[in-house]
Amino acid sequence: MGDEASAARLETEFEDWHVWVSDTGRWWAARKATLTAAESSAGCAQYLEADLRGGLRDQIEAEQVLSARVASMPQAVERNGGRMPGRVPGRKESDDGCDFDG
Repeated sequence: MGDEASAARLETEFEDWHVWVSDTGRWWAARKATLTAAESSAGCAQYLEADLRGGLRDQIEAEQVLSARVASMPQAVERNGGRMPGRVPGRKESDDGCDFDG
């Protein structure tokens, strides 16, 4: 299957995202909607990139989970100064979901 067809399949699977492959072969995805303040504060991304289709799919899936978590906890986010409960300011999250200082 070609990259364009594969990107179209991802867009069908994740209809809130636009997916494409750059001229350099990198896989990209962009949310079709602008992030809310709560999503932004929780660490959601507007754009994603990966070397491979599977890596991008995994990232989109993780973003969908995080966005759903934010949407289900609006009062907790507001009480926590716009941050998701449990997230530490200034702390980054690695690709495997484990927090690390960086």
